[in-house]
Amino acid sequence: MSIARRLKFRVSVSWDDVSGGEVQLEKFPTFGLDMPIEFGGKGRFLGPEELLLSSVGGCLLTTLVWFKKQMDIASLEELKVGVEGTWEKMREGWRITKIDATIKFQAKEDEQEKVEECVEMAKNFCHITRSLEKGILVEVHTEN
Repeated sequence: MSIARRLKFRVSVSWDDVSGGEVQLEKFPTFGLDMPIEFGGKGRFLGPEELLLSSVGGCLLTTLVWFKKQMDIASLEELKVGVEGTWEKMREGWRITKIDATIKFQAKEDEQEKVEECVEMAKNFCHITRSLEKGILVEVHTEN
């Protein structure tokens, strides 16, 4: 399978007349979005902050799974990515100052080294973290 040199993804977000909105996607169900309570929202749905962190974790996970398939790794008993973000109030307003991700996995002993190699490749090839790291400190750790 060949991947195009340029991909575009689209979403549309419409205000819900309260403190958030509705996210419309081309291929998936619509979902709600809201400001966190700390910023004056009602906290009814995910906030943009959680969605950003979900994107980081999802990219690391799916990139690792892609390399797992390429390397024909059969035993991956557990795979989980935890992501924590730090937001700080600056003179000009709020800013993300750090994103910290931890990849936790368990594999059979004979494939442990191959999975660790996949983790390293996921760290290097995740397009979301590579794009963010130009302006935000992004650290990825391993736990097994």
